[in-house]
Amino acid sequence: MDSNDELKRSRLERAEAIRERLQSAPTRGRTRNHARLARTILLGTVAVALAIAWLADAYDVETKDLLQALTASLGFVSVFAALALIGGLLLGGARRLLGKRRGGRGSDA
Repeated sequence: MDSNDELKRSRLERAEAIRERLQSAPTRGRTRNHARLARTILLGTVAVALAIAWLADAYDVETKDLLQALTASLGFVSVFAALALIGGLLLGGARRLLGKRRGGRGSDA
């Protein structure tokens, strides 16, 4: 009986170690993905601002009109970023809610 209990305990310890590794691994990937997303958004915003400035210069547009275009562009990007954030929060909340209803099976996946 002692060897059987010892074998079970060993398997449980290994399973717990694997579970801990799996839970910590996606966090590192998510952090990198968030950094990449933030960098992409920043670079895209700078590229759009420079494109608008270049077009304004090419067509002799006044500075006031250029600033209005930049403001409109920033507002456009902000609205869609906010919509994406709200959608992500709603999906995460639905996933968590469904995971709790199913007994917690879907909350870690």
